[in-house]
Amino acid sequence: MLKYNRRLKQTARRLRAAMTDAEQRLWWRLRGKQLLGVQFYRHKPIGNYVVDLFLLP
Repeated sequence: MLKYNRRLKQTARRLRAAMTDAEQRLWWRLRGKQLLGVQFYRHKPIGNYVVDLFLLP
């Protein structure tokens, strides 16, 4: 995994806990490598940012 700013970890957790209905529907489809066997991550701290969508092939 890429390095991240540890201070952003709580922010990312809050974003994951407060998802909109649309985000919940999207992540229901993307969870568990259900789309082409690709692992997706939501609200991932990377560097000094929190990205909404991150994937690993």
